[in-house]
Amino acid sequence: ADIKIVRNEVNPNVPGVYEVEYSVTDSDGNTTKKTIKVTVASNEKPVINAEDKTIEVGDTFDPKAGVTAQDAEDGDITKDIKILKNEVNPNVPGVYEVEYSVTDSDGNTTTKIIKVTVIQKEVYLLTADEYEMYEDYITGTNSANIVKVQLVVDGVVQNTTGTSGENYTIWAGEFITDPNQKVEIYGLDASGKVVAKTDVIIKKIETILTANDYNFDNHDEYVFGKHSQDIVKVKVFVNGRDRMTATTNNTGRGKYKIYARQYITDFGDEVVIKGLDRNGKVIAEAKVNIVKSKTELTASTFIMTIDESITGTASSDVKQVKLKVNGKIVNQINTKNGKYSLYAQGLITSEKDVVSVCAYNEEGVLIKEVPVDVKYIMDGTELTAEPYQIGEELLTGTATGGANKVNLVVNGETVNHAFVKDGKYSVYALGFIKNSSDKVEVVSFSKLGFELMRTTVDVTK
Repeated sequence: ADIKIVRNEVNPNVPGVYEVEYSVTDSDGNTTKKTIKVTVASNEKPVINAEDKTIEVGDTFDPKAGVTAQDAEDGDITKDIKILKNEVNPNVPGVYEVEYSVTDSDGNTTTKIIKVTVIQKEVYLLTADEYEMYEDYITGTNSANIVKVQLVVDGVVQNTTGTSGENYTIWAGEFITDPNQKVEIYGLDASGKVVAKTDVIIKKIETILTANDYNFDNHDEYVFGKHSQDIVKVKVFVNGRDRMTATTNNTGRGKYKIYARQYITDFGDEVVIKGLDRNGKVIAEAKVNIVKSKTELTASTFIMTIDESITGTASSDVKQVKLKVNGKIVNQINTKNGKYSLYAQGLITSEKDVVSVCAYNEEGVLIKEVPVDVKYIMDGTELTAEPYQIGEELLTGTATGGANKVNLVVNGETVNHAFVKDGKYSVYALGFIKNSSDKVEVVSFSKLGFELMRTTVDVTK
């Protein structure tokens, strides 16, 4: 009853820590004081921690997963959370609501509604084409939601590249060295996450090396041949001596050429082509057959006034012929079934032109050249005209040497024409030739319109 309150700062309406000081005195006059702290706590509502979610069709949905509740006085009250509403159907795309409720020890209740969006599950497609050893690239297809692919060899990422629409091409040449390696392509989405994988089937290849015949008479510059892609270099050995090295694929994929002219000096030389792999190891050999020239090529005489083309025959090693006029190539064509027809009209303009047909093999090497005989008119070309008596209807005669038609010319003027048939012609002349003094000529022309010959007609009354 003797305790006195010396100081009381407590405000029960405002949260905080306050002090209360007490004092008491006994009958002897001894006084004792004591101060205590009074904490005024807030009586706030609890808080539910839950966020909107997005899941894919078919995913398992647990409405309480990741959801917690905290109260200022009670602390963690997650266990007291109740689900008032859960509309989510994880098998049907849509936007759903989930409602939560929690009550603290003071009876304060909090509710919260979140939205759960169910989306169609993303589908990722990825394929890889069969890869043949020593190819440069791996190709394949992908769905548009895969934006990058990775080359993975024996579990190690070796290369990464972007896709192009629904296709990709990724460099692989230097990374795949053994057909027994495990090779995969990984597909990445826009976030860089690996979303698809596919195995690459590696096709072993048969080592191939061939060498074409070398024409000793033509002094071929190169030896040509074919090779498989495991051969990256070739060497030419002449009589056992290493003379030259060349990279492969230098005349097209799977083809090579290697210089040899300087080193093959005798018809009896032993010539071998050796193929090397990427490690420099010889993995194939091919003997070069040294041959004499057997190339055959013919060319027809070219009659400037009659012919449009030069024709001829060629042996099977001739793949293309070219027309050379006065040292310049002016036309070319591939042979077919051992024959060719080279258009030359207008390209040869004089009997004095130096004309030849040049033959080339499959590698484009000149292997034979033959001259072409050029003439303006055909040998034996003739034109005759029977004497004409004024008053006759027809003037007749003969025209040979490729004559196609004749013109009747009176006093320098062309007045009529007729076509030649079986070397003969009949041209209507009545009314055109009126006097025996008229100068009358017959002029023959080729089918190309070139004048061949002209002759004077004897006119009588």
